[in-house]
Amino acid sequence: MKALFDLETKELIRIGGTISGNDPGYIRDLTEEELSLVTAGGAYTVVKDTEAGLVRDYVELTDDLINGKREEISKARYNAEVGGIEVDGVPVRTDRVTQSILGNARQYAKEDNTFSTDWKLSDGTFVTLTAPQIIAFADAVLAHVQAQFTKEKLLNDQIDAVTTTEELKAVKWG
Repeated sequence: MKALFDLETKELIRIGGTISGNDPGYIRDLTEEELSLVTAGGAYTVVKDTEAGLVRDYVELTDDLINGKREEISKARYNAEVGGIEVDGVPVRTDRVTQSILGNARQYAKEDNTFSTDWKLSDGTFVTLTAPQIIAFADAVLAHVQAQFTKEKLLNDQIDAVTTTEELKAVKWG
């Protein structure tokens, strides 16, 4: 398999596909062993062509990489937070506006157990919710949201403990 390397840094640019003499860098064939080294890698690694053959260098664990991972986890938490839930088989939105409105409705429902309101579900249908249902929906949404923040905190604790880029790569939302 042909591979394209950067002339200056000797870093692998790409393997396979259409590589021609017009590409910047130099081209050489990879042995089966080298090909397995290249394909075994992942994020945070760089493959370099050396006199001794291909080597995998691990990128230094930097604040930028750590902060990038924190941002990745934060975005995943937000998407999970606002992605909606089901409460007793009923689809319920969990976006920030719904959280606020549902919290206010919960307050009315706690003060007046005869309170009811028309509510639009995440599937677009309308239902009339009673005070106990409003409280149950609000409590379920709050528990869902809190679970997402708890998970984000645990993953950030894992990020705090990493010492290598491979460990950082292993920290994932899903």
